[in-house]
Amino acid sequence: MLFKSFFVILSSMLQEIKIIALAIAFFAPFLWAITYLIDGVCKQKSRIFILFLMLAASLVYFMTFMKFEGHLGIYTLLFPVHAGMVLTLFPLLYLYLKSLTSEKRLTVNQIIPHFILAFVFFLFFIIYERVMLNSADDELFIRSVLGLTYDAESSFILSLGKWIYRIGKLMFVVLSVVYVYFSFTQVKDYYRKQRDLFSDNVKNHLNWLKMLGIFFIFMMLAHLVIHILNNSQVINNDWLIIVSYSLFAMFFWILGINVFMQKEVFDPLQVIETETFEEEIKISKEELEKYLLDEKPYLDPEISVYDFCYHFQTNRTYLSDAISKGLGLNFRGLINQYRVREAVDIIDQYKKMGLEITLEIIAHKSGFSSYSSFLRVFKSELGITPNEYVKNKIVNDKN
Repeated sequence: MLFKSFFVILSSMLQEIKIIALAIAFFAPFLWAITYLIDGVCKQKSRIFILFLMLAASLVYFMTFMKFEGHLGIYTLLFPVHAGMVLTLFPLLYLYLKSLTSEKRLTVNQIIPHFILAFVFFLFFIIYERVMLNSADDELFIRSVLGLTYDAESSFILSLGKWIYRIGKLMFVVLSVVYVYFSFTQVKDYYRKQRDLFSDNVKNHLNWLKMLGIFFIFMMLAHLVIHILNNSQVINNDWLIIVSYSLFAMFFWILGINVFMQKEVFDPLQVIETETFEEEIKISKEELEKYLLDEKPYLDPEISVYDFCYHFQTNRTYLSDAISKGLGLNFRGLINQYRVREAVDIIDQYKKMGLEITLEIIAHKSGFSSYSSFLRVFKSELGITPNEYVKNKIVNDKN
């Protein structure tokens, strides 16, 4: 009985809930765009793409609100911009991921091709609405593409606009699939090579992308459903609007907060400088081990292969190859091996002097960026946990 009453109340409030869902879908990316502008978008090379993504998404959802609430004057005026902007959403997300996980800055020639299609549709509808149609036909065209009216004997010009609009919706679906594949490949390549570039550092893991990816699948499915269905079918389905646009709002909120907290993965200046170093400088196993033992660079939680490049005055490719051939490890494996040795030495020294020390302090002193990384790597290297090592050490000392 209680459930039935709740459902009745909920059903009576569907219109209000739909308006709220549409509103938060606009405000979520818009507020993050304002946040990035205030915080300083130039702080990170990759953040500029998310700024434009948030602005584009907020405009798209603003237009959606105008459409569903019947404000056709505003919708008609901004329709060309909307037609272009909606085709930039997936390219912008991909370019952010590519910029974040690429060692070098993206060039203009690498960026522009991703927006040609969006510009073509924007330009077509500008010319179409402002030149080819009069004001009466313009309104009829908008009402027709939104499924609010149907004219079986429409003119060639009106038919042309509707066909281009349908092609645009199809292109959005195709682009979404293509750029999801591009994004997946880009992140996969980054995960594959990061062991040769970085130590076990939290900021370089990008674990939040995996969580966001799961959420993104549901958001993309909702996007595809909305763009495959006719506008009239979507407008009359309150639950589809509520669920879909709530998902969109949550996705952009989660994306926004993670991008805000994410530090830049690569230092472009560092990458460029190390590329100028000679390739054929021979680095022996002994030289690598001497540097690690004397300088202890592994105690820096943010140590990367580029720091080694500066020391040995060689580029990243050659240095990674020298580590692999000389020591049989990738960069991360090498650093973790020495960090665990350092942790063991610290434990042994403190136990020898009869002093107590927490594992959290040991993790920090041995160069790990997080306690969880310390526990995982220690167990991976020695086959036992730090606690087990400490207990075994106590028993052995007593014997």
